[in-house]
Amino acid sequence: MKNIFPTLTLGLSLALILGDASSYAQTTPPPTPVPAPATAAAPAPAAAPTAAAAKPKRKKPYVDIAKLKHDNYTSYYSKSQHIPVLVTYTVTADMLWCEPHVPQSNKFAVDPQLPGSTNNLKDYVRSGYDKGQNMGAANNICSEDGMDQSFYFSNVTPMPHFFNTGIWENLGKSERQEARTHGEVMVSVGALGKKTTIGAHKIVVPKYIWKVVYIPSDDMYYAYMFPNSDAIADDNFNSYRVKLSDIKTNAGVYFENGLAVPNK
Repeated sequence: MKNIFPTLTLGLSLALILGDASSYAQTTPPPTPVPAPATAAAPAPAAAPTAAAAKPKRKKPYVDIAKLKHDNYTSYYSKSQHIPVLVTYTVTADMLWCEPHVPQSNKFAVDPQLPGSTNNLKDYVRSGYDKGQNMGAANNICSEDGMDQSFYFSNVTPMPHFFNTGIWENLGKSERQEARTHGEVMVSVGALGKKTTIGAHKIVVPKYIWKVVYIPSDDMYYAYMFPNSDAIADDNFNSYRVKLSDIKTNAGVYFENGLAVPNK
């Protein structure tokens, strides 16, 4: 197993990823000393506090996140980063056994629940990054609505091409096979850190992408953490297995009924 946590100073929670952590560390400056009056006098009325001395307001956690529920997945979408920081979904055997299969539309679109923050199509043009799906289209081959919704930008994260079509696609195939074998799998996908940005909206390209596959019939979690890089495209995804506690700590989530939930 490869150690990809030399110093994960990415922010140990989604709250720190979404905002400037320095705003939590501000302190009120000490008041300027005032010399005592030379003679006794009536006390002067207290001066109103200046803007500089006012106590800074603490940001509310997750004020930037929109929770978007669709037929087959739920997205926790960062309106400032223009990517989902967490996507959760369930894949059952019934979702994969049907004839004929719904064709992939490959038409990426704004999410009608959040159109102003998901109008991201032009940002990917000549960016060097794929529109990587968190819940793969192949999980929705028996549902036209599910297929269309999987192409909403609330389900899309920038990924290098060979990463997206290599190790990431292979893990997706494995989770579908597990769903056929065990009847159901529950999947959580998230993004960590900031590698760069693309497009006019400055869409964040994360440093790391993680996935947790839970098999209810075995009560087993399989956790993975990947550098978002073409350099690992041909690697075996099992080389990037990590402890579930690593995901909880670094992504700032807990698991409830098999799926990740952001800490609050």
